[in-house]
Amino acid sequence: MLNINTMGAWNYRPSERICTLGYKNEGYYPSDDEVNDFRAWHDYLDDEDLTYDNIVNLLIDEEYEIAKECYKDVKFLIDEENFTYYDVFLEQGYYDGFYINIDIHQYPKGYSQKLEMQKELTKIKNILTQSINDHLMVVCVPHWCTTWYNQKESLDIVNNNIKKERELIKTL
Repeated sequence: MLNINTMGAWNYRPSERICTLGYKNEGYYPSDDEVNDFRAWHDYLDDEDLTYDNIVNLLIDEEYEIAKECYKDVKFLIDEENFTYYDVFLEQGYYDGFYINIDIHQYPKGYSQKLEMQKELTKIKNILTQSINDHLMVVCVPHWCTTWYNQKESLDIVNNNIKKERELIKTL
């Protein structure tokens, strides 16, 4: 079961390669404006069953469903590919959310395997880019106080780190 409640430090483990991409949800709780917008949008102003607390719970449930869909979609992207040189997998955070973990599985031996590793790196870049653009994930630096980057910064970090990884593969 996917947990999206925040409790504290060290939620995600840092990836060995490229970057850590995490689903960013810091204990979502709707604002008064969101509750009022929900009421206005759904014309529930006179419905006695939809109290402030009930609307908050509905909005939190909606956020939970969004997180589950993102998890399922990103898992599909990863499971769709076969990796030889990298381990790419989705992990649930210790406290909340989920993240993409990327580690080296096997180092290449010879030029043809380096080319295959470069192709895998392109697949990884596509997964990371799509996860950022479509599935509410961003680059994070897991630590006691996790650093989060916005969407544009995350795309830049992924592109720069992929370039560095490509250069590293050439030297193996």
